[in-house]
Amino acid sequence: MRRKILSIMLILMLLTSIPVFGQAAELTMIQPRYTYIGTFDRDLTINASTGVADCYAKITANANYPVEVVCRFEVYWGGEWTTLRTWTDTGNMTAVISETYNAAHGFNYRIDVTAYVYDSNGNRLEVTGGITECYYPKN
Repeated sequence: MRRKILSIMLILMLLTSIPVFGQAAELTMIQPRYTYIGTFDRDLTINASTGVADCYAKITANANYPVEVVCRFEVYWGGEWTTLRTWTDTGNMTAVISETYNAAHGFNYRIDVTAYVYDSNGNRLEVTGGITECYYPKN
């Protein structure tokens, strides 16, 4: 019996000393590097009890440049994305959209956001964008 216990302890010691190579690596977000864009953010949430969709998008420039952000609120219906509403904001260095929309149950929604930085002559210097999806389940 003593020999069996020693064998089990030896096996456990060996197992705990072996390095594990299949461990999950820490994930880091890869952030694009921009020349003129300082920050770009977007978010879509739908309140489960009220159905109010909160749409948010923001761009800031690294310096004193005109910026523009365009946010399209869309629903997936009939096999394609259909734009329900489009909001646009412009500004000097910062443009922000913070809008709401009453969503219907049982559909996928998304915001498709595009943001631009311009020079003083109106020439586009840089553009970025992204999509954020949200599902509003049936009751």
